[in-house]
Amino acid sequence: RAWGGRRRQALVLCCVVLCGGGGGGAVELSRSRFKHSSRLSVPSPPFLARSSPLPATGWRIAFCDRLLDAGKSVSIESVTSGLRNVDFGCGADGEEDWTSEQMDVLNSLFRRTTREGNFARQNEKPRPLPLPIPYKLRPLGLPNKFFVRRPADKFGSARRKLAKNPLFLTKLAAEIYGLPAREEVSELLDSYVGVFMRGSLSATIRELGHYRHPQRALEVYLWQERYPHLWPDDRTLAAVLEVLVVGGEEGRAWNLLASSARTSARDFEAILCGFVKAGKFEPALRVKEAAERADCVLHQRVYAKLIHLASQKEETKEFVQIFVEQLGRFPELKLKLEDCTEVMDACSKIGLYEPVERLFQWWKCSGFQANILMFTALMKARSNAGKYREALSVHWDIEEVGCVPDLPAFRILIHLCLEVGDAPKGLRLFAQMKQMGISPTSDVYSNLVKLCCKDRRYGKASGLLKEFKMMGLATKDEIQHLSSLKQSF
Repeated sequence: RAWGGRRRQALVLCCVVLCGGGGGGAVELSRSRFKHSSRLSVPSPPFLARSSPLPATGWRIAFCDRLLDAGKSVSIESVTSGLRNVDFGCGADGEEDWTSEQMDVLNSLFRRTTREGNFARQNEKPRPLPLPIPYKLRPLGLPNKFFVRRPADKFGSARRKLAKNPLFLTKLAAEIYGLPAREEVSELLDSYVGVFMRGSLSATIRELGHYRHPQRALEVYLWQERYPHLWPDDRTLAAVLEVLVVGGEEGRAWNLLASSARTSARDFEAILCGFVKAGKFEPALRVKEAAERADCVLHQRVYAKLIHLASQKEETKEFVQIFVEQLGRFPELKLKLEDCTEVMDACSKIGLYEPVERLFQWWKCSGFQANILMFTALMKARSNAGKYREALSVHWDIEEVGCVPDLPAFRILIHLCLEVGDAPKGLRLFAQMKQMGISPTSDVYSNLVKLCCKDRRYGKASGLLKEFKMMGLATKDEIQHLSSLKQSF
C-alpha cells in the first residue's frame, strides 16, 4: 500500500500473471517504449471473469507467448523491463525509476518457472531418472530370479517330504521287523542316512512298539546317536522310553533315562503313558511323584489318563478326586476333546457329577463343539444323578449340533425315555436306530417292551417281544418276565 500509481499496479499485474486463469475480457496495455506500437492484449484475471477453465500456468504462458510474438526474448529482465514501461492510463509520467528492492520483489515473483524445457531452472542440477524396475527388464518367458530354485533346494524339499512321510516311516518299521535276528539294523538304516531328519525316526520307533519289538526300537535309537545331524533328539528319546515300558523293559527305560544328558518333563510323561497303556497304576503313580521331586510340571493330558486309569479299579477310585482337584489348580485348562471325555466318564462312574457339568460348560464357553461321546458322558452323569429330564434334554443339543447318535447314545436315550415315560419318543428313536442300520441290543428291546406296557400299548409290546424272540437275544427268564408285565400293568 505504500507504493502508489504505476508501481503498485505493476505488482498487481505480476500477481495476476503468475496466479491467473482463463476467462473472457481483456486488459489493454499500451507500451509506448516498445519497438512495436501495437497494443498487447492479456486475458483478464479470474476476479474479473466468472469462469476459469484454464490451469493456473496458462496466464504466465500466454503472457510470455505475447512477448515472443512481439519479437522479444523471454527472460526475467525482458518481462520486468516491459512492465516498467507499461502505461496503465492512470497517473502522469515523471515517477522515479524502479529501486533495487522493488526489482528484487519482481524477480522473486518470476523465480518459479512454468514449463519444463522453455524455462529451465538456473543453477540447479537436472533431476536424475528413476532406476528401472528389475522384473520389467526380464524377458516374459523367463521366471523371476527370486523364485528360481536351485537343485540343492529341490533335493532338500524332497528329503523333508520323505522324512515326514508316515507311509515311508511305517514301511521302514515293517522292514526292520522283518530282518533276521542276527542281522543288525544299521545295515538297513545306513542306506537312508541322508534322508532322515531330527525327530523323523520317532514314528518308526512307535510303530516298532506296535509290533511288540522293543529291542529293535532300542537299536534304532542307539544307531541315531552316531550322526550329529540326528542327535540329540528329545522326541526319539520319549518314543523309545514309552515303547520300552509298554514292552515290559522298565529297567532299561530307567537306565536310558539316567544316562541321558538332561531329563525333561517329556521323558517322565513318556514313561508314565507307557505304564498307563500297560494298565499299571502304582508304577505310574511313582513316576508322577518322581517328576514332582524333579520340579517337572506334567501336562494336563497326563492327569486325564491317570484319572481314567484310576476309575477302572475299585481300590484306586479314591485317587480320582485327588487328581481332579490337582487338575483344577491349573490357571488355564488345555485339554483335548478325548481328554475331557475321559475325565467326564471317569467322574460319572464314581459319582462326581459337578466336575462333569463344569467341564462341559467350559468346553462350550471355549467355543469348541462337542461330539457324541461327550454328550453320552453328560447324559450318563445326569442319569446316574437322577436328573432324567435334564439328561433327556441333551438330545435337543445333539440334534441342534448335527451329531449322529451311535449305539451307546441310543441305549441311554431309550433308557431315559423309560424313566420319563415318553413312549412316542422312545419308539421314534427305535425306528431311527433301525433306519441307520444299528442292530438293537437286548437291553433296548427290554426297555421298549417295558415302556410300551407302561403306556398301555400292549399290541406294540407283543410285536416287540416277538421280534425279540426271533433275534435270539432273549433268554427264557427274560421272556417270562416281559410276558408277565402285561398283567402287572
